[in-house]
Amino acid sequence: MGAAAQGVFGSLTSLMDVGCGSGVYGIEIARAHPALKVVLMDLKEMAAEAQKFVDRAGMGGQVSTAGVNMFTQEWPRGHSGHFFSNVFHDWSDETNRLLARLSFEALPSGGRIFLNEILMDDEGTGPFPAAAFSLLMLVGTLGKQYSLPEFRDILESAGFTDVQAERTGGGYYSLVSAVKP
Repeated sequence: MGAAAQGVFGSLTSLMDVGCGSGVYGIEIARAHPALKVVLMDLKEMAAEAQKFVDRAGMGGQVSTAGVNMFTQEWPRGHSGHFFSNVFHDWSDETNRLLARLSFEALPSGGRIFLNEILMDDEGTGPFPAAAFSLLMLVGTLGKQYSLPEFRDILESAGFTDVQAERTGGGYYSLVSAVKP
C-alpha cells in the first residue's frame, strides 16, 4: 500500500509491473490511481495466474496482463513507467544491469523506472532488517539487498538519470526512481 500511494504514479499514463508475480502491487497502484493503465508482465503461466487476481479485484478495465519472459522476449512498448517490486534483489549485479538496459530500451524518452526494494545503507552494513533480508537473498537467490549508490550505478550504466529514493511509509521499503532522458 505504501508503494501504491506514491503520487508519482499519478503523473504516468501507463505502468508495466515487470516480474509482477500475483500482480498485487500493480493492482493496488491502479486502484490508487484510477486514470492509470497497468500491465502485469511475467512469464506466460504467471501472467495467467495474475489475471485471476485482476478478475477477483474487479480491475479488468484498468489492469491487463502480458505473458513475456523478461530475459528472452521483447518487452511491450508504449508504457510511461516500469515498476519492479522485489525483483532486483533476486539477481546479480550483471543481471540487474541487463534488466535496467532492457527497461531503458523499452521506455520512451521521459519514461521512468521504479524499483520497490528494502535498501541497504551506503556502507552496505545495515540497517539490521535490510542486512538480515540480504543474507536470505544471498542464501536463496543469486542476489542481495542493494544500497542506493549501487542502484544509482546500475541504472546510470543503462542510461537513466535523476536516480533518487523515497521511503514509502511503513516498513523498510523505498521507491527508487530514475528517468530516461
